[in-house]
Amino acid sequence: MKITILKTILIAVCVLVLAGCQNGPRLDPDKTALKIPPLQSQYEAGSLQRYLWGGEILEINNLEQSTELTILSYPLDSYEKPKYKANSTGRFIAVYNGFLEPTDFSRGKLVTVLGRLAAPRDGSVNQAPYQFPVLDINQISLKGRPTSGYGIPISIGVGIGF
Repeated sequence: MKITILKTILIAVCVLVLAGCQNGPRLDPDKTALKIPPLQSQYEAGSLQRYLWGGEILEINNLEQSTELTILSYPLDSYEKPKYKANSTGRFIAVYNGFLEPTDFSRGKLVTVLGRLAAPRDGSVNQAPYQFPVLDINQISLKGRPTSGYGIPISIGVGIGF
């Protein structure tokens, strides 16, 4: 009987440890979307190619039928989270067909989006002219706020090696 209880406890602990390692659903599970930085993307009319970009929200603008996010782009890590400590890869506008709550998608939060390129827009950053790549969003995922601190990577894992 002690062995059965011990086995049950061991299985429960393993399940909890493995569940703690999960990072949620991916926007691009088959890894077919392009991760080319926004400034290197080329607009192609009618292209069906999907792009996976992420970064820090700089501005949110709710319109009558859509919401536009201006995002400072960063490279993505293997979990599709923007690496905000890396150098920026440009700015882009992400267009969501519908309403996004401004308190959820507020300035400073990290976000990852999956979508298709639309025609770029001319604009400016301060007084400098800037051409913004535009991404029509199919999927969007909030990644929280950037964390401060030293960023010491600590992880605990269970594995088997050969």
